[in-house]
Amino acid sequence: MHAPAPSEPVRLCNGEVELAASAATGRITRYGPAGGPNCLWENATPERARSPFPGWLNWGGDKVWIWPEEDWPRWGGGRASPPGDPSPAPHAVEARGLWLRMVSPVIASYGIRIVREIELEPAGTRVAMVNRLEKVHESELALPVAPWALTQLPASVLVTAHLCDGFSPPGFSAFAPNAWKRAARDGSWVDLVRPEGTWAKMGLDADVLAAPVLDWMFVARSRAEGQPLGAYPRHRRAQVFSDPDHSDFRPRELPPYVELEFISPLRSLQVGQSAELRITWALLRLDSPHAGRELLALSGDLSAALG
Repeated sequence: MHAPAPSEPVRLCNGEVELAASAATGRITRYGPAGGPNCLWENATPERARSPFPGWLNWGGDKVWIWPEEDWPRWGGGRASPPGDPSPAPHAVEARGLWLRMVSPVIASYGIRIVREIELEPAGTRVAMVNRLEKVHESELALPVAPWALTQLPASVLVTAHLCDGFSPPGFSAFAPNAWKRAARDGSWVDLVRPEGTWAKMGLDADVLAAPVLDWMFVARSRAEGQPLGAYPRHRRAQVFSDPDHSDFRPRELPPYVELEFISPLRSLQVGQSAELRITWALLRLDSPHAGRELLALSGDLSAALG
């Protein structure tokens, strides 16, 4: 068992892919081929750009927030910033072999801590994650909450989503105020062509999100664990955010990103209870960094990769 210093990243590697996590920020900061480039978008100097939230820094990578965003001011006394991010203290980290666990400090207003268990498979590219909100003491409010996982990737032209059985047609809808103008559904698959000039966000009744990164297709799947699609807000189980090409909230030398997001069903937690979100990642090799879903190997490789 290893409890690293806050500045020391925790690294997992199975010889094919490697993953790194930061105790200081509670994020996965790296995921990609061993010895190769990072498939996650990262920002080493977030303080050099303005922040959309007071006091918040966008380090990039993969993080967990508390859904829904519209309730943040109610929990935070009017402060509309991501709860617990940045943490008032580094996360506690345990690691052994290809497994690690990160535990946030308790977010006082919610009475909740964020617990992440992350495991890299012994072979291949698959990563399995369990993200939990654990209620550890009473809070003044009793609003429902859910873990909200957000993964930032270098911006790609195309993001592809797989819709869940029983999706509500058309299976997606854009967040106000900016429309996501180029979205097309083919059966249970949706192709989203990224808007370049403005921020935009799309919500979907989806369980898989995928985007090309370099020579790989990054694929993420959210596992419902028996929860029916009706337990989720309509067109919100999965979400895709597009950062515009030119943004005041990003250092000028950094390229834009897209964000692949999942939530679990909302739940009002009592002390001792938790809300859980299970996600699996995989990298599928591509011939072209701009390949579409036809190269997701729908004949079986995708299911094999994600389990």
